[in-house]
Amino acid sequence: MPQMSPIMWESMFLTFMMLLLTTTMIIFHMNNIKPITKENMTQLKILNWKW
Repeated sequence: MPQMSPIMWESMFLTFMMLLLTTTMIIFHMNNIKPITKENMTQLKILNWKW
């Protein structure tokens, strides 16, 4: 494996965290009693923008 700089590791970690967060948000919305409508999708997009 090639040696990686700390900056590379940090960016990878941040990307991973963002993915994890988004997945959690999606799962949370899926588990919601309300079905995912266009309104809910816009709300999800707004949530993602806030992050």
